[in-house]
Amino acid sequence: MGKEFDVALGSKIKALRNSVGFTLEQAAERLGYKNYQVLLSIENGERTLKASELSAISKLFHKDIGFFLSEQKAESEELLVRWRDCSDLKDRKEKETEFLAYCDSYYDLETRLGLEYKHSLDQLNFSEGDLKNYDKIAQLAQDRANQWQLGSRPACALRKILEEKNNVKVFFLELSGHGSAASAVGRFGAAILINRMDPQGRRNYDLAHEVFHLITWDKFSGEEFSADGVRYRELETAANAFASALLMPEGDIRHEFGKKLKNEKFSLVDLVGMSQEFEVSVDALLWRLVNLKILDRAPVAKLLNEDRHSIDAVKDFSNTCDCKETDIFLSKKYIYLAVKAFKEGLVSKSKLASYLKINIGDVEQVLSKYGYTLEDESNEELAVTGR
Repeated sequence: MGKEFDVALGSKIKALRNSVGFTLEQAAERLGYKNYQVLLSIENGERTLKASELSAISKLFHKDIGFFLSEQKAESEELLVRWRDCSDLKDRKEKETEFLAYCDSYYDLETRLGLEYKHSLDQLNFSEGDLKNYDKIAQLAQDRANQWQLGSRPACALRKILEEKNNVKVFFLELSGHGSAASAVGRFGAAILINRMDPQGRRNYDLAHEVFHLITWDKFSGEEFSADGVRYRELETAANAFASALLMPEGDIRHEFGKKLKNEKFSLVDLVGMSQEFEVSVDALLWRLVNLKILDRAPVAKLLNEDRHSIDAVKDFSNTCDCKETDIFLSKKYIYLAVKAFKEGLVSKSKLASYLKINIGDVEQVLSKYGYTLEDESNEELAVTGR
């Protein structure tokens, strides 16, 4: 394509590398180059890329190959990604890039199919002065649970309600730090990122936690509420209070606790059983019981710290993870939209593979796990007799 193209492509790669936060050495190592000078010569337009190299670069920066071959610029809108507990998260900027790339893919699918991509989450009637008003936070959580008709076990329904009724995009990625989650709002609407390697109870809690951020997004975008801000912990504590009240409604918690109480004693087995009923971790349930003044704080703190082995000795679903490294673990709705776009001839098979972030040769095998086939089904439409 010529020297001019090589220079433009190199400049685009350099801009992407800087936006992700990679040094030359880091990017070169990830791409398999023995020394960084090879990548430097590419960025300077002094070396023409091979097709295999371009494919590797597109995966590293979460961009389609077509992006590099077009005149589209690498610069993108600077979006706020609000992280939870990201102090131990390695490669934070890279994970943000991957997360936002999935958001853009989701948005692309929705626009291709002519679907609504904006979220329908109403903002809470909430202000900075309410951050420590936990009674108000609990009431707002209950109001939102009633509005969404989450029922007595909200964790069982929350994700589906968010995705199907409120058009929130939910993604599960493997994060190198433990306990991390994030949320973002952009042209794609609203999205939540959950650590796919966390246990089920923690994932549910993180999902509810991030919901609070989405429904107060416009009120806490200042620097003081960022991960390094002076009021970050205050905001996170409020989000935790909201998540606890949303997932563990006071009335239902008190009712179930009373059923399991025997001779004024509450066993560890019952504790684990109750956490399974509400699909939350034992830790989250215990602190909810403390905050409701059902249990005393001191013995609970001792149990969770000094006597932790007593809990861990009991089989607890919240200490297990149902994710396998071979799972792509995208939402069923996202998979459905990608397959629908392919079936309607809106995207190619290679584009479908790029949506799923897998090799084109693995598409049929992966989709079969979700009940889809790519065989021609043009003659298998169903006739509608009435509506």
